[in-house]
Amino acid sequence: LMDENYSGIRGVAFADTAKRMEETIELGQIYFITGGTVTHKPHKYVTLFDNPYQLLFNDTTQFVQADDISFPHMQHHFESLSICLSQPDRSVINFYAVIDKVMPLQQITARTTGNAIPKRELILCDESYQKVKMTLWYDDAKCTTYKEGLVIEVTGAFISVWNGEKS
Repeated sequence: LMDENYSGIRGVAFADTAKRMEETIELGQIYFITGGTVTHKPHKYVTLFDNPYQLLFNDTTQFVQADDISFPHMQHHFESLSICLSQPDRSVINFYAVIDKVMPLQQITARTTGNAIPKRELILCDESYQKVKMTLWYDDAKCTTYKEGLVIEVTGAFISVWNGEKS
């Protein structure tokens, strides 16, 4: 979540609240939020927006779309993949890259719910030929417009380490 000064805070929702949010919230829209709790953010997420707090949404939380309020276009600073990959785990990064390879759509099974979750991996590279794997989930994974050779802009991605490999 971000305000008009580009300051951000992590929002967290579980179960029915998360499902209701997913059905209600549209990316890029502005909302008035009531209800929920402000808590300290777990240490592993502190790099997200450099804000030590998070909003914990619950069944009393309401999201009302704000009408006729303008929000200035966000300005992002983009780095090369090699600089991004030198950042610590869980860092938030913005970069341009070329899609080098589009992996097939996969389905994984969530351990807790047994639900099938769509997953796709893209192999990206930059002008220095630095390559990295980017994992997409849910609707992003199901998108069929990813093509090899396409230049993409990635904003708000997380550096992740899995089995000793950064992605």
